[in-house]
Formats: sequence, structure tokens, C-alpha cells
Amino acid sequence: MNGTAGSGGAPKPTSWRRRVDFEILLDGIPALVFICDTGGACVFANAEVQKATGLSEDEWLGGGWISAIHRDDRIRVARAWGRAISASEPFELEYRIRTASGDHDWYLVRARPVRENRRIVHWIGHATDVDDRRRESEVHAARLTAEAERKESERRQVEEFAARLIEANADCIQTLSLDGRLLTINAAGSAAISMDLDDVVLGRSWIGRWPTAAGRASAWNAVSDAAKGGIGRFTAPFISATGERRWWNVAITPMRDADGEVQSLLCVSRDVTEGREALERLNLITTTVREGFYQFDWDNWRLLYASPAYEDICGRPEGTFPDDVRAHQRAIHPEDYEVVASAWAQLENGGSRRMEYRITHPDGRIRWVRDLAYPIRNDHGKVTQVVGSVEDITDARQTEDMLRLVTETVREGFYLFDASQGDVLYANPALDKIWGRSFAESSATHFGFLEWVHADDRVRLLNGLKEVRQGQQTRTAFRITRPDGTVRHLRDLCHPIVDRAGRVTHVAGTVEDVTEILKTEEQLKLIAETVQEGFYQTDIATGCSLYSSPGCERILGRSPRILESEPATYLDWVHPDDRGRVEEMMSREREGEPNRIVYRIVRPDGEVRWVRDLNHPVFDAGVPVQTVGTFEDITEIMQAEARAEAASQERYRSIFELAAVGIARVSMDGRIIEANQRFGEILGWPMEELTALTAQQVAHPIDYAKAWDETQALLRREVSSFSVPMRYRTATGEWVRTRLSVSSAYDAEGRHDHFVSVLAPLEDRWPRPMAASA
Repeated sequence: MNGTAGSGGAPKPTSWRRRVDFEILLDGIPALVFICDTGGACVFANAEVQKATGLSEDEWLGGGWISAIHRDDRIRVARAWGRAISASEPFELEYRIRTASGDHDWYLVRARPVRENRRIVHWIGHATDVDDRRRESEVHAARLTAEAERKESERRQVEEFAARLIEANADCIQTLSLDGRLLTINAAGSAAISMDLDDVVLGRSWIGRWPTAAGRASAWNAVSDAAKGGIGRFTAPFISATGERRWWNVAITPMRDADGEVQSLLCVSRDVTEGREALERLNLITTTVREGFYQFDWDNWRLLYASPAYEDICGRPEGTFPDDVRAHQRAIHPEDYEVVASAWAQLENGGSRRMEYRITHPDGRIRWVRDLAYPIRNDHGKVTQVVGSVEDITDARQTEDMLRLVTETVREGFYLFDASQGDVLYANPALDKIWGRSFAESSATHFGFLEWVHADDRVRLLNGLKEVRQGQQTRTAFRITRPDGTVRHLRDLCHPIVDRAGRVTHVAGTVEDVTEILKTEEQLKLIAETVQEGFYQTDIATGCSLYSSPGCERILGRSPRILESEPATYLDWVHPDDRGRVEEMMSREREGEPNRIVYRIVRPDGEVRWVRDLNHPVFDAGVPVQTVGTFEDITEIMQAEARAEAASQERYRSIFELAAVGIARVSMDGRIIEANQRFGEILGWPMEELTALTAQQVAHPIDYAKAWDETQALLRREVSSFSVPMRYRTATGEWVRTRLSVSSAYDAEGRHDHFVSVLAPLEDRWPRPMAASA
């Protein structure tokens, strides 16, 4: 049913029209009958087609029949007809056709291929008016809707009766939708949440009104259970409109329709606040403190009570601890069992016992605990129960061990001395290694270690010690001379330790050997002074320059010293067109982000230079405090790239204009942005007219539908390009066969920007009256 017309003086091929009688027969059939060639172009339409649509045979033939199809159905019909022709399968589809009166009636259109010697020679089809049947279906649907509304009305009456019964109940009764929205609530329920019925917002989520995440999860689970036909139950707190917190025991049951399907949910809530508050007060005592509490029956060796914290310390989920006391005994580490057994044996004859021992969790982990047990006696002095508290002290034990390990193995030296006498109380091995001798022995006399401090640094170190004994933290750099005569540079961080009265009693400090670091800093400074690139260091809080190498001055053509006090001056040196990007870079620096940016600066003499700026943040305790970066003049590189780009553009224009195929850039809406001369020659349109058209206006409908599907796959990035045969109508009405290849061009953000279309002719064009084969 698609293609070009087969009239206009040329003979009408195909074997079916060898006799005039056959044409008369088809014209006499009181139905819409048509015949198409193998390419889908209509070559015959009987008199009933012309009578029904008001189109003449010449207007209907070829692709003219498309104009009679409702605009909203054309693409759908073209695609279905194209698929039928491609697959050589019968065509059947309902769509709207414009009648002679101007209305659009629904038709059921069928077509099948006719073969000779197994080769399709043409297609024959007919269209049946089904408009009345479709209208009868609509009337039937309206009747069904009216019946449904009547049943809904009856259902509402039943619900209203049930609602009156619910209002008389003292509990909070609500109905919910299957997804947990509040549908109704009785007067008792609205009073319980301190809201008038007029203020209750129906239709909103009932689940979302529970204030805690656990309550919302429980509510959701209960609604889900009831929606599946079960009964959902939970207990959770609820906040009323006045801010009062009440506990509710909730039960949700399904409400079914006449077919037994769950249509809504009945929710009954009962206030259990008083009993819950008593339980919460007990749980508050046993769960908010770090210690775990237990209670044992002495005679029967049974566990009477274990708080959640006690079970957690023992490595067991809440409520799973065995009643048998011996289960706790088996968890005691074998090496500590005798100590614990001895302490428990003394409970019967003495008072409380404090024990520290290890226990083994079910998963094999070992924890240290501190256990304080108290015996409870009856009137005769006999022990009947034991209560106690258990505290997990593993972290404290590990901290002590780690502190000892750190002070013994770290590279920094650590010391502790008496603030008043100056006697060294502790020095770790690292400090002895740094000092080159035993620090404790060298300090046997009052501040005796000063003997080994470089003479020029002793006064500064003594002043630092004086400040720390007054309660100030100090940081001091000084030199020492080792026994072998080598001089080492040290950095000392000293802290005061005060008693409750605020008096400094001890001094603790760390000492670090920075000799090699200082050597490295000197080397880096030497590099910064000699290389062509510039190095800089900036304070993030103020934006002020902390250091700029001579390379920065050479690149900028001016001294950057002014940036130490007036950092905003730098933007005046940046090219006006690049200042916005540099300001964005500075903003990212303050957020602690690294940057790599290329921009232009203007020297005092007016010369413009391109620079590459690469910087990184320096963090202190997770906070960006400084920026360090490199500054490189890349003007020559940028100029070379510009020359290469210009040459590339010139080569592109030469290829574009002299290509043997048509090349065009097409916008996302199908309009030609730019095309070479060959593109217009192939399509047979002047360029000034072609750029005003879209592909859909000049392409064959069937071919356009195929190309449209491929274009959608290209936009979804399922393919990188596609190539399809296409027929296009020229300005003179002829059709030209081409091979169309399309790929997508992307912008800098990776988004589709436009299409690149390459067009190659397949054969000479043919006049409009000829039918185009598929």
C-alpha cells in the first residue's frame, strides 16, 4: 500500500489486469478492494474505494492512499505495511480512513501476497468498515461501567453501615488501603490521637505516621501480612497531635469482597501505654548502661535474668542465653577458670567478689570482662541467689597494650618527667636511638640532658620548658650532638599534665629527628629555584601566597610578592575571558579539590601567555589548609596546536567539498545544518530549498519508517552507526535510490549534538509515475 503511482500513460504491468472483465468485476464488488505491486505501491483501487473516500484513482494510486489515513495512524500503518512486505506475510490492521463526508471511520484492512511460480507478483487486499462494531463495543463498555457504578454504590451503603458500628467501639478502629493509606477512622480513634475528625487527613500514608523507623517497618510488615490474607500484629509508640507519646497494640485483618479478594484492611489499635512504660523503665536501667546485669539461682544453678547488655557482652543475640549457669562457665577461658572458680567459692562465706577474666564468644572471639558478683542470703544467712554486673574491658586492655607497644616501637621518641624536679620518669627506646645514648642516664641530674643540646639552642629549649611548666603546650626545634660527634636536628612537642587543682605535675612529650627532612627541604628549594616551571604554596583560609619560586616570576613577568598580602590581585593578571574559570578553580581549592586548568595571563607589557596550573590540597586533620601547585608556560604548545587545528579544518573543508558522495550535518529534529554540493545534486534539490525541508518530507514513507527505527537505536547508543537504502523525491517529482549512512556526533559533555549523514546514489532516478520496488 506504499510506493509511487503506476499511472500517467505508462502501461500497467502485472498479470491480473490482462482482461478488462477482471477490472469490471473488481469495480462491481461492494467493498474497498486494492492491488499493490511487489514494492507496496498501490496500482489499482476499485470504484468502491473512490466512492467511499472521495479520492480519484490517480489520487489514491502510488503513495497517495496515505493522505486518506488519519494523521495519528500513518506512522503505525507505514511500519506494519513495511514489515509485511519485507517478511512476505499477510497484512492485517485496523485504522481510521477519511470518508467522502470528511469523517474518519474505522476499517479492518487485510492484504495478502499473490504468487506465480512461488514468486510474489502483486498484493491484493480489501478494507471492511468496522466503525459500527467499534461503536457497539464502546456502548457495551459504557453499560459495564454503569453496572460497576451500581455495584459500587451498593458496596458504599454496606460500608456506611459498618462505619456506624465502628463508631460505637471504644478502641481506635481504622480502615486502610492495601498499600497502607488511611481510609477511615472512628471517633474514639481520632480522640486517642487528639485530633478532631475534621482534622484527620484521609488518603495519606498511615504507615508513615509512626514516628520511629522500627515502628514504620513493623507497620509495613503488618499491612503486608494482612494484604496477603493473614493477620498482622505489632506494638509500637505513636505521637498524638498534642505531642503525647502513647504505646499501641495493633492488629490488622483483611476485608474481602464478594469474590473473596482482599479489598481493604481493618485495623484495631488498643492503648497499652501504662504497661509499656513500666517495662521501658526497667529496660532503661538494664540497656542504657554499659554494664550487663545478671541474676542466678544459687541452689539450682539456673539463670533467672540476663539484661540485653549482658547477652551482648557474652556474644549472644538478645533472648538466647541458656538458663543453665554452666553454659556461662564453659565460656570462661581455660587459663582463667581456676581464678573465677576460686572467687565464686568464696561468695558463700564472704561478700562480693571482683574478677577480671577472659570469655570466649560462640564465634570464637575472646573478650576481657570485669565481673562484680554479690551474694543474696535468706533469713538464715544461706546464699540463695547471686546478682552481678559484667563490663567488657577488652578495649581498655587493648588500649593499654597498644600504648605500650606504640611507645616501644614507634620512630618518634617519647618521654615523661617530673615537672618540679626535672627527673626523667620514662623514655622509650626510640628516644634513646635518637639521642644516641640512654636518655634516662643522661638526665640523671636535674635537666641533665641539656648538656648534649647544641650551645646555641639551649636557651630556646629552656624557655620552652619554662612555658610548658606554666601550662602551655610548646613546639621547639633544636640540635644535639651525639657521642660520635654527629649533629642531629630535632623537633620537640611538649605537653603539660595537670592535677585536679590545675597544677602542672608532669611533662610529656614527643621528639622527632628531622635532619633528613630538612635536607630534603633544602633540595626541593634548590630545585624550585632552578627549574623553568613555577612552584607555589597558598593558604586556603586567607588565599594569601606562602611561597612562590622564581619560576613563577619569570612566567608572570612580575614579582608575586604582593600576593602574600593581597591575593585578589592575581585575578587582575588573568585574561578577562578566563577569569570566571579561574575563580571557579579557587572555589574548588577552598573545598579541598585538586585542579588542572589551562588559562591565559597578561604580563605588564601587555603580552598574553598561556599557562597550565596544576595544584593539590594539603589536609590537616581532614581539613584542607594549604594548596601546593606547579605553574607552567605552555604558550608555544598552544600556538602549535592552534596551527595544527587550522590545518586540520582546512583539510576537512577540502574533503567535505570535493567528496564523491553527499555529506551533511543534520540537526536532531531532521533539518540540514550544512551540506556539500554533491548532497544537493544526488537529491535533486537546490541547496537553498533543501535546507528548509525535513527528511520526512522528501523520503519514501516505508524507507523513512525503517530509518526512524534505526535512528532510535542510534540515540539509545545500541549501535554506533547504521546504513539503509533510501528513496527520496526530487524537486521535479522523480524518485532517486540512495544508500544512506548515519552516525552521531557528540558535544563536549558526551551528549548527542547532531547527525552526520553520507549519501551515495544507487542508480539513476526514475519518473514519478513508475512504481518503486522495495
